[in-house]
Amino acid sequence: IAPMQHQHITFNVQDVGQIWPRIEKDFRSRLPLRNLIWKGGITQTPRFVEQLTVKVTVDGEHEGTSDSDSSSKEIMSATMPSLSTNPLLNIYLLETLDTDALDMYKSVIRPRVKNWVSKVSQRKGEEWAIIYLPNAAEIQRMATTTKFLNMRASVFDKLKSDFQTKKDADHVIMLRPDMIESWNTLFLTLRDRTVQALEERVGSMADEIRRLDSNRMMPGWNYCKFFIVKESLVNMYRLMGLNSEALAQYDELEAVYFELLESRRLSWFSKFGGTHPGDDFADLLNDKKRPYHKQMAESSITMFDFRIYLFGRQCQLLIDMGDYNELISRAQRFISSFSKSMREPGTGLSLSFVASWTYSICHNIVEICEGIQVTQAPVDRGQAHNASTVATTRMLSASKAEFLTSARQQLDILGTLYDRLPPKYLRRSNTCIQLPSPLLRSPSESVKAESGNQKDNDAKHLERRYGPYTDAIDSITNPVLTEALASDERFDQIYVRTCEQATQYYLECGRQRFAQVMRGDIAQLFISRQQWQDAARVLAPLIPSTDAKSLGIMDVHLVERMAICEQQLGNTEKCLDYVVCLVSHSQYLDSSSRNMYADMLVDLASNLQSPVQVSSGASLLFSVSDVKAVDREDTLCVAVSLVSVVPKPVMGLKIEALLLAGSGVEGNQLEVLFDASDVVLEPGTNTVHLTTNSVSCPGRFVVRSVTIRMANLNFS
Repeated sequence: IAPMQHQHITFNVQDVGQIWPRIEKDFRSRLPLRNLIWKGGITQTPRFVEQLTVKVTVDGEHEGTSDSDSSSKEIMSATMPSLSTNPLLNIYLLETLDTDALDMYKSVIRPRVKNWVSKVSQRKGEEWAIIYLPNAAEIQRMATTTKFLNMRASVFDKLKSDFQTKKDADHVIMLRPDMIESWNTLFLTLRDRTVQALEERVGSMADEIRRLDSNRMMPGWNYCKFFIVKESLVNMYRLMGLNSEALAQYDELEAVYFELLESRRLSWFSKFGGTHPGDDFADLLNDKKRPYHKQMAESSITMFDFRIYLFGRQCQLLIDMGDYNELISRAQRFISSFSKSMREPGTGLSLSFVASWTYSICHNIVEICEGIQVTQAPVDRGQAHNASTVATTRMLSASKAEFLTSARQQLDILGTLYDRLPPKYLRRSNTCIQLPSPLLRSPSESVKAESGNQKDNDAKHLERRYGPYTDAIDSITNPVLTEALASDERFDQIYVRTCEQATQYYLECGRQRFAQVMRGDIAQLFISRQQWQDAARVLAPLIPSTDAKSLGIMDVHLVERMAICEQQLGNTEKCLDYVVCLVSHSQYLDSSSRNMYADMLVDLASNLQSPVQVSSGASLLFSVSDVKAVDREDTLCVAVSLVSVVPKPVMGLKIEALLLAGSGVEGNQLEVLFDASDVVLEPGTNTVHLTTNSVSCPGRFVVRSVTIRMANLNFS
């Protein structure tokens, strides 16, 4: 994730004697400035600045200014002269090579330095320093002669006497390039001068911001100008790495914006926007997508561009701060609120544009989250930090899954508007957005039947509430979506890929059920396309054991889809297993589905070419509660109490019970088979009398098995 650009301060070096090339390497090696204590801004609270990146220019070299930034810098120059463009610290390099340097100082050096100091000291928010390099004779004299004996002052003494007026501020520093202590002293002084300049510059900005804020109710007050000035303070905080203070300034700007929006005093925003090509393709962290600063300076920025720019800057700061929970929370609120704003009357934005934008920004947030590297803690930092790292990783995975689910829902809308999704899919999808049916009318359907006043009234009502909903596909400029909406095949590929990505992140964060739902929707799309083999492939890992007696409602719906796939593929025996499971869990089905699957069970059983044994399904559909001997004079008879969960009567059954009689020694037991034909089992408890032709055998009988034969389908 790229940080905000141009985050550095500038030192400008005035080099009149080609000194800089000799000291440049050593000077730059000690940059950036580190460990500064800064006290400034609105709160005047001391803050620790870890480091400041410094760019050194020589003899007035400055960074180029792009056209997009020039207008905003003109506003800054008009409100606070030179704060936005000039360097923070001006350095004058000086050395004397002659032994008679004092004579040269009075006639040449002093007037030249005086002119330079006079010029730079008048610049608001800038500091200056003179770096003097003594010659060999001066160094020798300072090393061997005390100041008491050396009545003649050096050039360095003269410089301090003439130009260092403040006792608490060192503006004149001697540098001996061969001594580390001298370099350390120099950079301590430069650091102090830098902090002083920062405090003065930020103080001036804060004063100007307070002045503009106090005039908010006055005629001629301009929010865009206020934004530019306040954002300059943001950039200063960014220079010092004070991201929380910078974010607070953006939050205040956002609060003022909403206050003005509520009171309908946003005359600086001429129109809502969102009509340029590429507006539905979000790139939050790219502040160069539009000339935002130029438009802001000219008060020509649209509300759409402004909201995107402001939220993008807030996102970048939250990323730099590592506050990922707040980033996700704000992203969710922004997408929800701004998508609603785009559907307000008067914006002129269609439902398809809003869906395209929402799809794009959800994917953009996911890309941002993927770019976040959650630092793994060393072992010696303890388990608490490791637990926090794991929690953050899970949170990001869950958030990515939710954003992708939202993106998938936008594909539901677009697929319906442009006839890329079968209507039957939308009725059976688990996560599809539900919208008014006239709103989901596709362009091709909008010109068909139901003409007349009622249709016109419906259209006007929907357009007043949601905006235009039938527009050309050319209004969508997101390249992924334009390609997807061009053909069913490409649409399905993008649709399935989005669902699979969401599934992956749901699994990473441990949300197994959500992952199951997304996979179920992929299977439902294949079913709607009559791609039975692909649907069965997706569903197979999701189906729990059909032997389970307590499946949930989601499991039953998956089994229902799998039964349809196996039936269409001609896999009768596999289909039977799923139908048995559905019938046994008919409490999750509506009455028509219950009867349909009960009839399907009978039909499938009658179409079997050879007997099929279903040992596990018997306990799901039928259960034996009791077996009793019935006293009859003419024959042996037992009464079997059977409980059927089939929701309707099942006819034409043959029921058999195998009983064991005799001693318990293996080989001495007598098997006796009892049966009954053309049995009808009603839903609930049934008592069926079974008889046998075997000779009477005294003693106890043990029930070995009960078999229910439904044509060639045997439950035992």
